[in-house]
Amino acid sequence: MKQKICLALAVTGAILLACPPITGAGATHTGPLSGYTIRVDPSPFRISILDDQGLEIFTQRSRCGKGSIFLERGCRKIHVLDVLEERTEGEARIFRCSTEDPLTEVEISVGPDRVGAVRLEITPLTPDPPDRMGDLIFSPRDEHLHGLTERLVDGPQDLSWMPWVRPSLDRRGHVVDMYVKPTLSLYTPFYLASGGYGLYAETTWPGDFDMASCDREGIRFAFEGGTLRYHVFPGSFPEILDLYTELTGRPWLPPRWAFGVWRWRDEHENPPTLYDGTPNPSPYNAQVYEDIAMFEELGIPCHVYWVDRPWATGSFGFDDFDPDLERLPDFEGMVEWLASREIRFLLWTAPWAYGEMRAEAADLGYLAPGSSKVLDFTNPTALDWLASKYRHLLDAGVVGFKLDRAEEVVPSRLEDIYFDGRTGREVHNDFPRLYAKAYHEGLAEHFDEFIVLPRAGFAGSQQHAIFWGGDTASTNLGLRSAVIACQRAGLMGMPIWGSDTGGYSTDPSREVFARWLEMSCFNPIMEIGGRGAHAPWDMRRLPHYDEELIRIYRTYALLHTALRDYSYDLAVEAHETGMPMVRPMFLLFPDDERCWREWDQFFYGDEILVAPVWKSYQRLKMVYLPQGRWTYYWSGKTYEGPRTLIMHTPLDRIPIFAPEGSEPLPPPETLKRGVLAPSLRNGLD
Repeated sequence: MKQKICLALAVTGAILLACPPITGAGATHTGPLSGYTIRVDPSPFRISILDDQGLEIFTQRSRCGKGSIFLERGCRKIHVLDVLEERTEGEARIFRCSTEDPLTEVEISVGPDRVGAVRLEITPLTPDPPDRMGDLIFSPRDEHLHGLTERLVDGPQDLSWMPWVRPSLDRRGHVVDMYVKPTLSLYTPFYLASGGYGLYAETTWPGDFDMASCDREGIRFAFEGGTLRYHVFPGSFPEILDLYTELTGRPWLPPRWAFGVWRWRDEHENPPTLYDGTPNPSPYNAQVYEDIAMFEELGIPCHVYWVDRPWATGSFGFDDFDPDLERLPDFEGMVEWLASREIRFLLWTAPWAYGEMRAEAADLGYLAPGSSKVLDFTNPTALDWLASKYRHLLDAGVVGFKLDRAEEVVPSRLEDIYFDGRTGREVHNDFPRLYAKAYHEGLAEHFDEFIVLPRAGFAGSQQHAIFWGGDTASTNLGLRSAVIACQRAGLMGMPIWGSDTGGYSTDPSREVFARWLEMSCFNPIMEIGGRGAHAPWDMRRLPHYDEELIRIYRTYALLHTALRDYSYDLAVEAHETGMPMVRPMFLLFPDDERCWREWDQFFYGDEILVAPVWKSYQRLKMVYLPQGRWTYYWSGKTYEGPRTLIMHTPLDRIPIFAPEGSEPLPPPETLKRGVLAPSLRNGLD
């Protein structure tokens, strides 16, 4: 349902309506979100949004006779002061305001945007543009703040799995540099406040957010770019996400098979033998054959398989999109063989030109400014050329790409001018979206069903892709960061997400691998792979052939497979409304203060409460059950909430609860070899 907001502007005592079109003092309007009122105080300039009870849910934080909006020139901060003049333009109200600099004035437009939220646009009226513009928003100390990034804390990615970093979903007290960085790389200049609003800064220029860190009652944000436009979405979190994704783009709905089990390795070698010394009996890559043979032998489902870099000839492993037939012999036959088992095949790629393509792209002017390899994704002709280079792979049956490296070595200086006229400073954050959009459109010309899987994303990327969580450490603290990231991604409007199960960096311990399999089962994308085998039949540590881990792998792969229809239905809901698939506790129970503090348990949809175990060797876990009646999945025992339980958690068990009347979970006894997937053991002919 389209949600509209009634905006009343009160300036020096006058009441004017801005949605629907201004009709004069005293006019009324009713609608799904009617009752919200905008109050504008003229001296100093300040905007507040009030709910139908007259309570402020959003207000700019003006102090000491100064407005909250500010301009920055070097180290100097220039605040807006008073309204000098006001006028009406369409549905917007325009205010000309003075500042602390007598030579600088600003023009502030306030009105409804195209989805009915509140839009503010601030334009400096001076020939000397500021370095940055920003605003300061009041935030009560008990207000919860969410969004901005998937990573636990901004800065070097390793901080996300450092033991001294306090885990929390809440961004209060954080400072976030809004500049996309490797490799946990989902960023968006959008946050949600429990006080009843969301805010989105509509810009791709670099900026930052101080989430009540320096000022304990103030959210400060500032961006480069000469003007500042931001949107305020009053409402509950689901209403905010609906409006935000309507404005920036609805999450893309991938094919149903994307919600099966994915398998990959960081680097496929082609040894003459399989893991146990058996000669490779196939004409295909030995490790691809081994994975599929072992899955079928062990009754483990597999629906998507990708080969990471290197897979092609040349120095960087994807040069000219020309498969390396020594590493991947009979490439087309291998893809066809996988397809005969209903396993879709993907390849790795990067936003660069390598091999003969590199010189050709340079000669044609298709490279980004100042780069010898980065493609200019703002150039439509370059995108057509790129698609022509990988079309033969699509003809061979490749149905998607893992898009890596979008946040690395992107020309990002003011003097770097892209094909569309923007500078590198403006393109840097937008580059991941442009990259995903290019491959999405290229694949869409060839297939109805395909996959685009980047690790980096910015506002709007959700229209074109689904995401994975970058190069996470293969430790229990890496798993902890993934538990938080899967929830944060949904609150950023990027609901279809998965992490490298077991972590990327090294072969995980059996404790980490088992617990990560259990957590990934309840993520939209269950992808398993990384450096080393990441296979329970070929573990680096003893036991190398780990029968208990094989059983755990099979159980949760079967359970994830059994939930495919449920996952797809959640993805449809996300596509239509922006509602996350992985849902923090407070999203379903916003009136339960305890739920705002619970970061290491979440809902998968509305019908599965999951409490991941992330600490190694933990065999007891405290689980909080909100109001309602809950059934423990593994035993069928019921509990009445709210209450806290201490659950026994052997290595093969993750606490799972279903609310009364829930149906998607299959009976636990069906999670045995072959019961849910008898077709997997048809042999390898």
